[in-house]
This record gives sequence, C-alpha cells and structure tokens, in this order.
Amino acid sequence: MPAVAVVIIAGPDGHSDDALTAVGHQVYVPTQILVVGGGAPVDQGSAEIAPTRLDSPEEVLAHLDSGIAFVWFIHADTRPRPDALGALVEEATRNDASVAGSKVLVEGTEDRLDSVGEATDVFGEPYSGLDPGELDLEQYDVVREVAFVSLVSLLVRRDLLSGLGGFDPVLPLGAAGLDLSQRARLAGGRVIVVPSSEVFHAENCPHEGRGWRTRAGRQRAMLTAYRPVTLAWVLPTGFLAGLAEGVGQLILGRLRPLLATLAGWAWNLARLPSTLAARRRLERIREAGDEELFRFQVGGSVSLRRTAAEIGERFSRALDEGEAESSAERTVHVWQRPSAVLLGLTAIAMLIGTRQIWLSGPPAAGFGLPPAPGAAGLLAAYGGGWHASGLGSPVAAPPILGLGALANLVAGNRPPLAMSLLTVAAIVAGLWGVVRLARRIGAAGIGAHSAGWVYIAGAAAAALFSSGQWPLLVAAGPLPWALDAVIAPGPSDLRRRLGRYARGGLAAGLAAAAYPPVLLVVPIVGVLWAIVASRIGAAIAGILVSVLGLGLIAPFVLGGDLQPLLTAGVTPAVQPAWLWPGSVAIAAVVATLLSNRTRLGGVALGSLLGAGGWLVARVPGLFPGVAVVALLAASLGGGLLTAMLVEVAGRANWGRLVGLGTAGLFLVPVLLTVAGGRSGLPLDRWSSRLGFVSTLTDNLATGVLVVGPAADLPGSSRSLGSISYRVLDGDAATLDQAYLPSPRSGDEALAAVVDAHLVRGVDLRPGAALADFGVGWVAVLPGSSLAGTSLDRQVDLAPRPVDPELAVYENLAFVGRAVRVTAPDTGSVPATPVVWDWDGRTYRGNPVSGRIRMADNADPRWGPEWARIGWANSISGAGGMSEYLPDRRLRMAGLTAGGLALLLAASAWWGRIPERSARAQVPTEQPAEAMTEASSR
Repeated sequence: MPAVAVVIIAGPDGHSDDALTAVGHQVYVPTQILVVGGGAPVDQGSAEIAPTRLDSPEEVLAHLDSGIAFVWFIHADTRPRPDALGALVEEATRNDASVAGSKVLVEGTEDRLDSVGEATDVFGEPYSGLDPGELDLEQYDVVREVAFVSLVSLLVRRDLLSGLGGFDPVLPLGAAGLDLSQRARLAGGRVIVVPSSEVFHAENCPHEGRGWRTRAGRQRAMLTAYRPVTLAWVLPTGFLAGLAEGVGQLILGRLRPLLATLAGWAWNLARLPSTLAARRRLERIREAGDEELFRFQVGGSVSLRRTAAEIGERFSRALDEGEAESSAERTVHVWQRPSAVLLGLTAIAMLIGTRQIWLSGPPAAGFGLPPAPGAAGLLAAYGGGWHASGLGSPVAAPPILGLGALANLVAGNRPPLAMSLLTVAAIVAGLWGVVRLARRIGAAGIGAHSAGWVYIAGAAAAALFSSGQWPLLVAAGPLPWALDAVIAPGPSDLRRRLGRYARGGLAAGLAAAAYPPVLLVVPIVGVLWAIVASRIGAAIAGILVSVLGLGLIAPFVLGGDLQPLLTAGVTPAVQPAWLWPGSVAIAAVVATLLSNRTRLGGVALGSLLGAGGWLVARVPGLFPGVAVVALLAASLGGGLLTAMLVEVAGRANWGRLVGLGTAGLFLVPVLLTVAGGRSGLPLDRWSSRLGFVSTLTDNLATGVLVVGPAADLPGSSRSLGSISYRVLDGDAATLDQAYLPSPRSGDEALAAVVDAHLVRGVDLRPGAALADFGVGWVAVLPGSSLAGTSLDRQVDLAPRPVDPELAVYENLAFVGRAVRVTAPDTGSVPATPVVWDWDGRTYRGNPVSGRIRMADNADPRWGPEWARIGWANSISGAGGMSEYLPDRRLRMAGLTAGGLALLLAASAWWGRIPERSARAQVPTEQPAEAMTEASSR
C-alpha cells in the first residue's frame, strides 16, 4: 500500500480540529499529517499520528518522510467520508494518474453537488458544468479526465510534486489547483476526478474566493502554461474579453469586476519576471503541447457568457416585472417567453426604423447637427467658455453641446458616429422606458411595447422630429425613466427610495441636458398622477426629481439664456389636423368603457397628456420650445392610451376588436415612420453643403452668411421681414452653432448691413461691409425672397457655381475673421494683412506687432490686452494666440453638475442593492452537457 501524507490547509483562524478528526476516521490510514497555516497550536484530535504545523505550502516537500508516495491536500473545512482517501489512491494507481480529485458536495447537505472536476475556458476561467443547486443522482459517477481539481481534495504523486517544484508561491490557493493540474498535464501526467471519493466542503470557504487575486492567479497559471504562439492571441483576446465583461457588469451596476480585471492584469505585469522564470522551469520538463490543455476547455469565454446571460435575464425581468419565475427558469426558458418574442420583434423594428442612420449617418438638418470636433462644446456648455454660435456670446451654451461633446469623446472624435450613437441610444432608452412606465399603470407585454412605439414613432413624434427637433429626440430617451421614478409606488425601505429618486434625478438631468424645457413634463405628470391615482407622493416626487435634474444643468440655469432656445425653430403640427385630437378623443372613450377599473388611472393619465399636450401645442403665439415639449407629452399620452386599448378586457370578442381597432389609429402612423428608416427625422441637408469653403478657401476661419426660409436653415436664425439669415463657421454646420444666443451689438450691426446692402441694396459693395464680420461667402437657399439677380449686380460678390441648389457668392473683399489692423481705433487693414485661424475655441497665427481685430461680439474676457473696436474685439498680436478666459462662476457650476451626476449615479447603484439581493441570482454555470462535451474533446 502506497504511503500517503495528508496536508491540511488551515483557514485564517488556524482551526483544523474537525479536518483532523475526519482524517483520523479514514479507512486508508495516512502515514504523515501536516497542517499548513494558522497560528493556533495543532490538536492531534482523534488522529493516530501527531500532526506537524508548517507556515506555507512551499515547506511541504522539505518535510515529507522519505517513503511517502502520494500527498493528499485538503482544506481545513473539508469533511471527507471515511473511504475518500482509499478511493483516491486506488483509482489513481489503477488509472496511472498523477493528480486525482474528489467529488465535492456542499457542507450541510446530503446530495447537493459543488464540483466533480472542472474544465476551463482558454482564459483560465473555471467551468463546472453543473446547474445551480444540482443534486447528486450519480449522473457523474465515472472516473474521467478533467482540466483541473482544486485543493479542496487533491491527491498528487510525490515524485511529480517534487519534479514540478511544488506550488507556485505567488499564487493564492484558489488558483493553485489549476496551476498544479496544468503543469502536471504538460509534464505528461493525467488529471482525473474520482466520484467514489466524496468530500463535503463549505460554500463560503476563504481559500476559494472569487476576488481579483484569485482571477489574477488563474491568469498567471495560463501565462505559465501556454507557449508563445498561443499567448500571442490569448493575451489581447483575454484583455478585451475582460474589459467587455467589466463593461457588461458596469451596465448591471457593478464597478468591482471592471476594477478587478484591470487590477489582475496590473498584478501579472508587476510579476512578469517571476512568471518568465516559472515558464523556463516548466519548459525543462514539458512533454505535451498546448493542445493537451485545449482538450479540456470549453469554447468562448465563460465569464462573458455569464454576464450576457445576466444582462438578458435582467432585461427580461425589467419587462416582466412582478412575475414570480426564478432567474434560472428565466434564463433557460427566455425564448419561450412572450416578452422575449416582443423584444426580438422590437429589435427588428428598430433596426428597420433606423437603417438609414446606420448606413448613411444621421441626417444633418434643423437642430440635428453633428458635434464639433474636440471639446469646444463641453467647455461652452459646462466650463464657462465662449458660446461661438453666430458672432458669439459669453452666456452658457445649451447643455446639448456638452452632451454631444461627451458622445464625440466616446466615439473617438468622430462627430457623425457620435450623433448616431446618441440617436439610437435615445430611441432604445425611450422604448424601454415607456415599456416600464406602461407596465406601472397596468399594461402588459404587447400593450407596453405598443406604447413605446407610439411614443417614439407615432404621429405626434413624427411631426416633432420631422421639423428637425433632434435634441428633443435625445431628451425623449431618458424622460420616461424620470417619470417612472415619479409614478412608481414608493418603497418602504429608505435606501431604495433614495436610490429611486437618484435614478429619476439622473434621468431628468440627462433629458434636461438634451432640451431643458422638457423638464416641465416631470412635475406635471407627477401632479396628474397624484390626482388620478390618489397618490400625493407622486407630486412631491415630481418636484424633487425636477430639482435634481435642474442641478445637472447648473451652468445653463445660472448663466444661460432660455428665451433664444424657446423661440428657436418652428411649431410642428400633426397632419392631417384632425388625426391626433380625433384619435385621442375616440381612444379615451373606448378605453374608459372597456378597461378594468384598475386601469382607469392609466386611461385618465394618457387622455390628459394626449389631449392637454396637443391643445397647448396649438395655442397661437406660443413659443415653439414650449409647443414641442407639449407635443412630446401628447406623444407619451397617446402611447399610454394605446397600451390601455391593447389591454382592454371586454366581456365579448367585440370589445377586444374595438379596442385593437382604436389602437390602430395610433399604430398605423408608427408603421409609416418605421418604413422611412430615419426615425422620423428630416432629409439630410447640411452634412456637406458647405464643403466648398475648405475646397476654395485657404483660410478656414471663414464665415458663411446663409439666407433662406427659416425652416430650411440649420439651427436657429434671425429675421428681417421676410428674410431669414444666419452666420455659420465655414466648412460644416455643427451642433455648437445650432442655437443662436440673444443678439448683441455685433448681431445688430450685421442686421443693419444685411438690411441695407442685401435687402435694400443701398450700394453695390456689400462684400466690404460683410468682411468686417468675417463673412467670406454668401449662400442663398431656394425659396428665399432675396432675389439672386440683385446679388449678381454687386461689384464685390462673385457668383460661384459650386452647388446645384444654393446660389453661392464669394466675397472678393474678404480678408479673414481675425486680422492685423494698422489703426486700432478704426480697424483699417493693411495692404498685406496677417490673418489668424480659428478652431472653435482659440485664434492662432503668426506673432505680430500691433493689434489683431477679431470678428466676435466684444467681451473683455478675450485677451491678451483686450480692447474694443466698435462692436468687435481687439487684442495684442505679440503672443500669436488669443483665448477666452472662462467664467469661473459657470465653470464651478459645471464641476458641481458633474459631481452631482456622479453622486446620483452612485446613489442609484447603492439604492438598488437591497432590491437586487432579494431576487434569485443568475446561474453562474451552463448546462452539464457542455461539460461532457469538453471532457470528450
């Protein structure tokens, strides 16, 4: 009989008495007992052999008796059955195995499986192949080879352990079994599991932790084992897979996995020299290639599959909130659920409805313009910088510029992609949010999804977005999430209540960042719900969530100008005019008559929003900004009414048919919007229309005076009677130029020049007058009342056939937006001027003596050595650069808004912990069939 030494790995408390007692009851009597770790004295217990205490596993080899053939490692909290050791020795000898492990059962149960040997993926992540809570029905009772066995119960040949040099001293014990098993296999040994050897083990074992150190140890085990050709693709793929898992877990509200991934790679990088030394030691005894490890690995990434399953389950649970099915059942039967089918159909419809956005980019029209390159928008909106639209202003820019700049940063400074991401993210968020909101008021699957589509693509939404109100589309995404926090029943637990308010405030702030007036919808819906559902708390929640949302746009609240935003654009209207009021009226009557009593509150809310929003939008003389918000509220009301109509519970089939038929009044326009493929947005007009500026002009600091119908101009405009116009920076119309600030002295001077020189034609040299404003080109759109023939007669405006639709004129008198002047008082330009360039934030050029005149509205924050020339700025040219000194008050407000956003995000995550822990956990493993497949490779 081979002599066996038992090594008990003690826990942090050093307690090993129970394990010693279990070892003393073994039928196969060990020859030597060693206890590793712990500071407490070792009690012999019922063992016949006095144990010896060691400080670390590395000392085991030096203290083994000379006749020992096998070494059995077990944890101090392992309880082996009396025949466990005998079965291991017998099967290891019979199968000529180098490493053997036991079947592990959960302590405190009789038959719940914890492990029967394990596989891994290529990145070293363990994979047991067991279902959560799977019982031992002897389904795995066959001796077979596995990827590795853990130190919970691991028998290893003493000569192999010596040849491998023992355990890697750097590894935590949770990864030591994997490392030892892999090195044993590459050295030519076999690793088997012996199901007839049964041990019980605690689930919360400190040595089997899932922390970052254990994961980093498994990564080191793979770094040690793989050959360079394998590492060449495993390392980058593994790093990307870890990042993807971390981002997925971040979506689930967990930051720790992402930090663990980064910490694990940093840990391995710091220990790279010792890893290289371990690889050299292994190469001296290696007898098998990496393909020997691949035979016992599952395909793909176990951690990514687990994260994807949890995201899918979380999404399904969000749609099916309130159903009592367990997480495991949801995951296994996910595609048998109606919600999953609806989700698939919604995804297909969304791909169809946004196909042109993905294929051709979002249309640049109206206020839907791509972000400017760089961080100019973020500085203007949240950093107290210069609002550069038109001739500029020191007021805080609308916060949509900051949102666009952040999206541009995420997109790698690709403005069209940033705009596409914002658009599609808003559509997804709006759909999902209204589905949840509709379920709050009593709708189920089909009705809730119908509500989402009417909200984002119905007749009212199409009228809004076809008028070019792209920022309102972005705001429509987070708005339902803010409303969900308002009308949801308040949890009794204070932590969850605060978390819900934080989520609502964060969503309200994002909606307000896209279009500030939309924040009015939140308290209004809170008050309406308080009335129709007798929940006074909803009104209070609406006010609180709105205040938190205002905090996220603090710079605009303190230093912005709301009136230009409210007056920008045109008031859209649903066509034909009778469609929306007629649909709402019929729907309200039918839903009231056919709905259950429990859904009448939802019917009332939808009716009030649908009718009230439409009526407000139709008030003559109302600011367009208020009208579009009212129409968005009407669109939400129409969606909620549709959900109630789909859910009607009539006593006869005719009732359901009437309800569905009425819902069709809202759903048919959705089909038309989806078929268009642009999410209702207008045709692209400005993505490349000003490209002639960069082609024909060396100086990119060039302004373009665009004249045409107000509805066709990019962003907002100014009017002189029937003439609408605005100034754009050359080469591209970008989001930072969408909203013109209130007129200042330079804008008034430009209006006088346009009126006198272009409209009334008091002289034949308008180019010289426009040159003072940095205007190098004039573009006239079709439909403008400014006759092209009158411009053709001008001496210093030369027609250029560069666009088939635009009448384009080059300013022959143009010099530049920032030029050196010889007489600071008059601003006269020398014969050979020095011209500086403009990048959206600063002016740069060759340093010169004297002064530089800049065609921006005068403001003393420009420098250096600012002075005023009429309505414009004058600065010293000695430094070769001019920057705008940010407003410290607004910059502090921007930093405060950023801090509040982080606080709300953290509070929202913190508030969801009790809610999450109360639910069943997602299964961490996959079905057992994959384990069988892995073992047979």
